[in-house]
Amino acid sequence: MKKIAMLHWAFPPIIGGVETHLVLLCPELIKRGWQVELLTGAIEGRYEEYVWEGMRVKRTPLMDLNSLNPEKIKALKDQIKEELEQFIEEVNPDIIHAHNMHYFSPVHARVLDEIKRKREIPLVLTSHNVWEDELWNEMNRLADIWDMVISVSQYIKDEMVKVGYRAGRIVVECTTVSTIVAFIRRRKRSILQPGGAIQP
Repeated sequence: MKKIAMLHWAFPPIIGGVETHLVLLCPELIKRGWQVELLTGAIEGRYEEYVWEGMRVKRTPLMDLNSLNPEKIKALKDQIKEELEQFIEEVNPDIIHAHNMHYFSPVHARVLDEIKRKREIPLVLTSHNVWEDELWNEMNRLADIWDMVISVSQYIKDEMVKVGYRAGRIVVECTTVSTIVAFIRRRKRSILQPGGAIQP
């Protein structure tokens, strides 16, 4: 059984576009026989773990953007690293799939990069948005950590290419399921290069 570690800042009852996307995507992956586990933000600061539609959901304040700011993220970088490493250790995934983690926190992104290199696990990003500010410029320096980027629109892909993402690594796909299926099939053919990089 293939295993996917999903990460996103929020999940219902928090409602938004990415959260709705996860509500549709994750059960579909499970129906196809995959094990899906999600690390997401806490509700009212509470650590929590439960199963939703066959998916283990683990909530932590260290993924809750409502309670984190850039200064707090920097101060908590060791705890963030420990939390993400523990989650990936528990799941032991074939793929790490992050949503909108190309913004908000360079600390989280760098930790994911360390984990994927150490464990040689492909790191996939679904990009639901782009931004225009100093943090966006800082985060774009980490463009190459993502082995594959799934963009939910051609506009987002075009904007990401402008700021340094490799066009060959970006796939435009609204539903994501078919892209993940193809990616896992390619993974079986040993697409990992030495050092954890994936061929564009």
